[in-house]
Amino acid sequence: MIGVCVPSRGLVFSKTMESVVSGMSELGKLGIACRLFMSHDLPIPDSHNYCVERAFQDPSIDKILFIEEDNYVFPDAFVALATSPYDIATLNYNDKNGFPKGIIHYNERGEIIWCGLGATCIKREVFEKLGKPYFRTDTRYKITKKYEQDGKTVSEYEKIENRKEWSEEDLKVVEIKDPYKYGGLDIDFYTRARENGYSITLLPEYKAHHFELIQLGEKHTNNGQHEIRQV
Repeated sequence: MIGVCVPSRGLVFSKTMESVVSGMSELGKLGIACRLFMSHDLPIPDSHNYCVERAFQDPSIDKILFIEEDNYVFPDAFVALATSPYDIATLNYNDKNGFPKGIIHYNERGEIIWCGLGATCIKREVFEKLGKPYFRTDTRYKITKKYEQDGKTVSEYEKIENRKEWSEEDLKVVEIKDPYKYGGLDIDFYTRARENGYSITLLPEYKAHHFELIQLGEKHTNNGQHEIRQV
């Protein structure tokens, strides 16, 4: 059984749901059972944790297929992700945050060290090995080097140690966690997965489309139509 998870912070693009419905239909034609799980109006990383925890209430679900709220995955790519034999399988897609070649980051050995979660299938055993919370933003990482090599983005990064301050209440020096205001859950998840022996496999023959909200449609503004573009 595949748990198809669409973690939403409150706005899901119609193209995203079109791809999810089409993909689940194609899985059904192949006799592969799947269930849809969504979060609503939850911040990162709660949106992702909520979907996975709900899915795992069903013991028959052995894979989680993430399609984030702003991605479109073609039906053949959807099926390829869901049926891949890999512990973690992912697709590439353009990213608006300075990564025009996509969201896949490699080390010098050509191994994927982290990427986005927008179109990714992960085996249940990976989550069980890492434990709860599956996704977290209270561990920070800093990219120390990033460059292009053979058309790939090669990155190096390091964990940022928590700040230490004197606590008058505890009368000792304590660590002060400094969580990301937004994001960071992907690099932390993949870092812990790799530390536990799991690798990330790109399906290069398939791609996803990433969409960006430019402006919300409001009354008296473009007849209420949202302005959305493909990244």
